Amino acid sequence: MHCPPAAQCMLLCIWHACHACSGLLVKHARRVLGVAAEVLNKPGRPRVLKAIDKLENGHVMYEFKPAVQLGAKLAGVHWWFKSRAHAAELTAGYYNTRDRDGYAPIIQVLAEFNGRLSFTCVEMRDCEHPPEGRCSPQGLLQQVLECAERYGVPLAGENALQRYDEHAFDRIAESAFGRTARSGRLEQLTFLRMGDLMFDNWEAFCSFLKRMRGNSGDEAAEQQLAQQQWLQHSHQHQLAGLQQQQQHYALAANSVNLQQQLPSMQQHEQQLSDPGHGVMQ
Repeated sequence: MHCPPAAQCMLLCIWHACHACSGLLVKHARRVLGVAAEVLNKPGRPRVLKAIDKLENGHVMYEFKPAVQLGAKLAGVHWWFKSRAHAAELTAGYYNTRDRDGYAPIIQVLAEFNGRLSFTCVEMRDCEHPPEGRCSPQGLLQQVLECAERYGVPLAGENALQRYDEHAFDRIAESAFGRTARSGRLEQLTFLRMGDLMFDNWEAFCSFLKRMRGNSGDEAAEQQLAQQQWLQHSHQHQLAGLQQQQQHYALAANSVNLQQQLPSMQQHEQQLSDPGHGVMQ
């Protein structure tokens, strides 16, 4: 079908506008994350254990990272996701269409700064929305999950609506851990929000927490064990350093005592060498 020149011009303008808006969003993210990373990586800033590597020669190498991890939050604009144009996402500045992954440039920036991505709508299903909205929170989350995994960016999730029904809890667990062997898809989960409704459904919420802890218990136990090993090694290293300092101080103290006693010892030696020493007059 032939496209009139006016329509071609309009499409070209829309294409340039989408590129410009999404490009500004990526530049802004890189600029803000760069300034924050420069502050957090200054010498003397707090560090935490990142990894423990055992070398072939038997030595152990400890890798540290800043105590505060950078992160960015993406809005879950899932309406019109099943359409070809993804108009709602384009309006929000995410140039994501059926033929273009608009979240990859943002996730690439996070990968440059070892940041974490936070994403929402982890409790939603497609069937819970009216069909005329062409919503797909599940499809959007899956796209972001795959993109974050591709670039090695940790992904955190949060719910968009405050729900305490089993359908929402099941969907959150599925989003976090999956139904297959590919587990641990979400590194962290934020549950919104604390208020009267939460305390009215406290038993259901506590049951959900126990379920989440049970699924992530093995990984948490491994991390805790690694942390304890590092703390134990660090304590032993500090103790050895203190013992060396005590020995050094003891040797220094003995040296000072000898220097203080040296004049009296020399005087006593002279008295013993004196021929008249000990002879009564």
